[in-house]
Amino acid sequence: MGDDAEKTKLDIAKYFFKFVVPILERKWLVCILFLTTFMIALPLGFLIKPTYDSEGMLQLFRPYSQVSPTGDKIEPLPAPPAYLIKEVELLQSNSFVSQVLTMLSDDAKADLENPLSPPVQIVNRIVTFVKQKIGKNRINKIKKLLGRDIRPPTEDMIRKNQIQQIKKRVSIRQQTRTAMVWITSNSFKNEVASDLVNSYIEIWKASNMEDNKKEINNKINFLRERRRRTHQDFRTQTDELIKFKKENEIPAEVSLISNMDIQLKLEQLESNVQMAKERFLMLDQKLIDTQLKAEGIVENVKILNPPETPIRPSKSKLRIFQLALALSGLFMGIGIAVGVDILKNLIRDESDITSAVGLPVLARLPKI
Repeated sequence: MGDDAEKTKLDIAKYFFKFVVPILERKWLVCILFLTTFMIALPLGFLIKPTYDSEGMLQLFRPYSQVSPTGDKIEPLPAPPAYLIKEVELLQSNSFVSQVLTMLSDDAKADLENPLSPPVQIVNRIVTFVKQKIGKNRINKIKKLLGRDIRPPTEDMIRKNQIQQIKKRVSIRQQTRTAMVWITSNSFKNEVASDLVNSYIEIWKASNMEDNKKEINNKINFLRERRRRTHQDFRTQTDELIKFKKENEIPAEVSLISNMDIQLKLEQLESNVQMAKERFLMLDQKLIDTQLKAEGIVENVKILNPPETPIRPSKSKLRIFQLALALSGLFMGIGIAVGVDILKNLIRDESDITSAVGLPVLARLPKI
């Protein structure tokens, strides 16, 4: 037990001398790099535009065409996980985002030209400043000398870029247990942030309504065809019964005959008529129920918390970027301090001595 404790203590001391002591010895290098990156991060923050966040919270229910009526009302049920995942994948598809793009105003489309990523913003603003100083004509001449293409982007290229920018600005979260969906957008303008979420919701509800109507109309057409066939079968069975009674001169109201063979055939025909009639009435009732459901169908997307136009910009991305840049200097200093110590192959622990000379350590001199 004592040996294990001593071994653990020695291991802790080994890592302390190997990694902590080099950092303490070069603490000024670590501090200088940290302060340098921190001082760089502060002014770079002014090159980053503030952004606004807007979020809408929705709940998805089971399609109303799949809900069984209870009395005079249809009880909505939370959407199953598979249906929820399918709908969320639809929201993230390029075809859906393309529909959102058509609903956006010119102001919103102009906002999509600038990327939200802080590093890209800084690079773009620096590049724009350099281009203004050099001049457009000089830049075109340099591109020609380098063999670069100076043709303007096509409409298709612009549209693809706008779709990608929308997908980067809008995030969609889901919770399968409660069938909840959160649509969050981020933009340089507060009105554009809320417009993006509203566009997603409006197109989703319209698409959802169309899908529900299409599905229930397909059911109606299917039931109509089945009802037509069962009605035709009912008519056929009835005609056969009437023909049999006429051939055997059996009155319409008579159902019992002394002849056993004729009686069995009569009962079979009457049974066929009764079963055909029941099938027809059952399908007829299903068709009526489905048609009633189609008349009162609504979208199964419910808005629990509509998106609001933000008043103040969100500072989270700016602070995260500044903190990440400052911490990168700190970790760089720590890495250099430890790396230099490893490259110099300095002796920090008795294991370094044994590995260097191949002899065991007999004693240790304490520091005075």
